[in-house]
Amino acid sequence: MEWVFETLGIDPQADAKTIRKAYARALKQCDQKTEAERFQRIRQA
Repeated sequence: MEWVFETLGIDPQADAKTIRKAYARALKQCDQKTEAERFQRIRQA
């Protein structure tokens, strides 16, 4: 489960609000077409 926090670039002790913000930020920064593998990894997190 540690990979989730690494993928989102946050501390494993982060609260739910921080996790949601990191997830949204990561999706916005990733281009789905050119970074398909990274995009899928974020979605799985």
